[in-house]
Amino acid sequence: MRLTTCAPSCRTLSPTGRGRSFRSPQHGHVREVDLLIAVPGGLFLIEIKSHPGRATNRGGTWLFRAPDRTHSIDNPLHLTDRKSKELKNRLEWAAGKLRVREPVPFIEPAVFLSAPGLRSELDEQQRTKVYGCNDRATGLPKIWDDLLALPAGRPSGSG
Repeated sequence: MRLTTCAPSCRTLSPTGRGRSFRSPQHGHVREVDLLIAVPGGLFLIEIKSHPGRATNRGGTWLFRAPDRTHSIDNPLHLTDRKSKELKNRLEWAAGKLRVREPVPFIEPAVFLSAPGLRSELDEQQRTKVYGCNDRATGLPKIWDDLLALPAGRPSGSG
């Protein structure tokens, strides 16, 4: 799923190939980044999940039920939040090395459920900062309208 489908007026939103990665200096873990995007409303690290079907949850475990299989994952927002903080620390370290005086902005984590035909029935707590496509009803706030297109200084809506 190309994110340009959700934001046709912004051709630069399409991640190509695999995400980029960085090494966490605190733990030495390699962290993959699906999409890091700067828009007037802020800097966002977005984890993209493309599991089809109906999304439900049991506590922090998400279940994607498609006609041919069920797939389960832990809520990806927790790891995405950790990645956001580790990436900010890494960028601050690099800025210090380069003697950049401007502060590194806060990196907001979010999850984008991109599968065609996805229908979310995640409970209110698990839907926090989780977005669906703009061009279809998913049961989630819309990635472009409700997050990425917001002007500077305006908090995101129900996400």
